[in-house]
Amino acid sequence: MDKGKIKRLEYRANEFSDYSTFRMIAESQRLAAMFFSYLKETNDIEINELEGKLSDLWVKFSQGFQEVCKKYKIQKFNLVDHKPEDLCELLEKTDLQKDCRKLITEFSKKAMLEIKGHYKYKEEE
Repeated sequence: MDKGKIKRLEYRANEFSDYSTFRMIAESQRLAAMFFSYLKETNDIEINELEGKLSDLWVKFSQGFQEVCKKYKIQKFNLVDHKPEDLCELLEKTDLQKDCRKLITEFSKKAMLEIKGHYKYKEEE
């Protein structure tokens, strides 16, 4: 990563079939901002106050994800690549999807609030 350069992960689509698809793209961008901030911090790249907060959110998000995996006894985080049939069964018989959706929504909102608050504060200076 280049120090001082703004990084952005962008998903593009010409058409959205429904609102939830559109919402997931925005949520994944916020999660990516958290992850990039965490990567910068853990690789000793200078971060600003907002990135520090986003990095902290990534750590908490990761802990939440590990708790979900533990709850459903998921040993490999990329289960879909190793045993897709096991993942399909888990999704059909448990609340795994609901728990993941809740976690993603919660942390996406927290990231959004940090980002909006940061830039609102900057405008007021």
